[in-house]
Amino acid sequence: MWRFRGSKEPPTLTPESAKMIMSVTGFSVDQVQAMFDEFVAMHPSGQINKKRLRHMFHQSLPKMEKITDHLFRLLDSNGDGKIDFSEFELCMFIMDGKNAEDKLAKIFRFYDLDGDGKITINELRTVLSSVRELVDTNIDEEMPDVEAIFKDMDKDGDNQITQEEFVQAGMKDELFINWLIKLF
Repeated sequence: MWRFRGSKEPPTLTPESAKMIMSVTGFSVDQVQAMFDEFVAMHPSGQINKKRLRHMFHQSLPKMEKITDHLFRLLDSNGDGKIDFSEFELCMFIMDGKNAEDKLAKIFRFYDLDGDGKITINELRTVLSSVRELVDTNIDEEMPDVEAIFKDMDKDGDNQITQEEFVQAGMKDELFINWLIKLF
């Protein structure tokens, strides 16, 4: 699919990757090719590793450097330790998308720090604490009660929030969902 550094040929966009991105996003082949060309111009290997992502954040958004690992995990959907064009574009599309349920499902992965498919109260606190540092200094005045929100989201009372519970709660609670997506 991709040709990496060390290869004599530059990364290329395969027809399969282009079709997959087009089917999800509705973009034309020309739009996908233009986005790919821009991505490769910025990342000649055709990939972004965690070190590169940290450097990018350090250069442009130093406050967000603390959440780089969380963001990397979100973007690296196949878990290979690298973000390729398809992963990057699909995540950006979902984050910019109009479908709230899809957005919430993707954001769930950001809060699920250990990747076990469930969010614990500690995971929720950890991520919200990181977000709190990134935004306004008066954020504590607006911050919802994390324990109360967690309890409300945990419909089956097992002290874990599943993706389904997360999405359902997010669709109902406008104040909390605004907090969850504040970073995005």
